Amino acid sequence: MGNLGMVYARQEGKSKLAEANLEVAITLLEEIQNFYAISEYMIELAILYIGDGRMDEALKIANKALSLGYHQGLKLSDLSNILN
Repeated sequence: MGNLGMVYARQEGKSKLAEANLEVAITLLEEIQNFYAISEYMIELAILYIGDGRMDEALKIANKALSLGYHQGLKLSDLSNILN
């Protein structure tokens, strides 16, 4: 679901499909506590929000992703590279 969301995110006019797939992927990954993937898809969702002009939502979810990564001891450079 998450990878499909990332593909849709890069296609013109498919942001709603991308958002839906990323949100489902995040929910499923939360159930199995795959924190790295959760953080990565949250960052992708933030990038999607930026593209849609939803800056407040983008900032909120990007901060949540980085906070999750930090608290889980994930390699934050990987996540911050996605934002660049």
